[in-house]
Amino acid sequence: MSGVLKLGSTTFGTENNGKIDLTNVGPTQFSSSNHTWELKAVDAPIVGANYSTNDDPLSGQLAIYNGATKLWGITEGGLVQNPKLPIFKARKSTAISGTGNVIFDTVIFNQESFYNNTNGRAIAPISGYYFLLTKINHSNRFDFQIRVNDSGGSETGYSYVEIGQFSTSNTGAGWYSSNIATVVYMNAGDYASVYVGFIQQNTDPDMWTHFSGYLIG
Repeated sequence: MSGVLKLGSTTFGTENNGKIDLTNVGPTQFSSSNHTWELKAVDAPIVGANYSTNDDPLSGQLAIYNGATKLWGITEGGLVQNPKLPIFKARKSTAISGTGNVIFDTVIFNQESFYNNTNGRAIAPISGYYFLLTKINHSNRFDFQIRVNDSGGSETGYSYVEIGQFSTSNTGAGWYSSNIATVVYMNAGDYASVYVGFIQQNTDPDMWTHFSGYLIG
């Protein structure tokens, strides 16, 4: 049995013994009024705009492109590649020495311009659920929060907040790494930031103190 697979006027591939072969069809294009997407099958993961086939000979991939920009791909093993995923990680190059919003000025990675290292805000590029994490190395009492839109209220409506605290009566107790991890829903344009409410001693800088996050969906 042989034939072709079509959706409307679009040919997806040829049928051979019940299987649809996409390898010799070339990119299948889908167009809207403003954009064109390409669906392409290759014998190896796609990395760049040249549809590379030399990255991993043990895997194939089905991928979607917008022009030369790869948007999404899935390997034959079920692994999903999402190179446009909003994700960031940033460190603070100097110690935290006071209360207020923290600006993590050293960007480690920042896809889709998710994080602004001039004001310390992770600005949601699209509406969805986001995972956020901050780790701060400190000594003695330290109170801090992850806030959305600078709100310190309870988690209702758009007033999300996640609070962490470390307190010890032993001032010689040493140093600790405190973490806050949370999942929040943010509309496009909402922003998350780290706020310090109380600090007893300056924190450690650089790799000891960071802020990160990514879109879950």
